[in-house]
Amino acid sequence: MERNGSVLVLELKPWANGVTVPYGQYKTLKVLDAMGCHVYVIGETGKDVWYVMPLWQHMYDGEYLRKGSQMKWSEENFTRMTKAGLQRLVKRWWKNTEADK
Repeated sequence: MERNGSVLVLELKPWANGVTVPYGQYKTLKVLDAMGCHVYVIGETGKDVWYVMPLWQHMYDGEYLRKGSQMKWSEENFTRMTKAGLQRLVKRWWKNTEADK
């Protein structure tokens, strides 16, 4: 999502005691982060529980898995929140983009 030149990227992945991202996609997310985008990796549980990780804080905390060429982040890198918490995060980003004008 883009607003006033600020970009928010929410990358949703299935939650399995952490999140696994294909390595090529990880490299793309790193480039978006380097460009100044706000990138979050989010683990979906299928319930009202979401695991949210700001990529810029944990970019290098992931484990490279040779099998399948993937990056995996474990639970300690994520903040657990409800759908309402995730909505607050997006609203806070939206509000902060006003200040960037």
